[in-house]
Amino acid sequence: MATMKLNLVSSDGKPQSNSIATKRNRLINGLRNQIKEIDLHTNGHWSPRMWFWQGEDGSYRLEARYAKKPLEFEEGKTAIVCKDEDQLRKTIDHLIDIVRVGELDPLIEERSSSIRKRFTQ
Repeated sequence: MATMKLNLVSSDGKPQSNSIATKRNRLINGLRNQIKEIDLHTNGHWSPRMWFWQGEDGSYRLEARYAKKPLEFEEGKTAIVCKDEDQLRKTIDHLIDIVRVGELDPLIEERSSSIRKRFTQ
């Protein structure tokens, strides 16, 4: 039977729309879009959807954004410095990895709860 080659399990059901898994995926998708924005930037295009910008010294600043607001990694610190485009790409890939394993969950939840508070007031 063909199902013998499949790894079958009982279904846990889909995650809730407000689950941390959904929130992680939302942030990961945003970070993946930034890789595309780098490609556009390399070809001379500018987009208001870029989470990064180039400073006068040629280095880049990158903000990881959730719900259109930058995540605050430390008090008052929302940007990551990258020396060039190559490091910018590697930093985005690293962010994707740490989001996937849950290291940024507290920051995501903090941002998410601040958004929910706006709707309940």
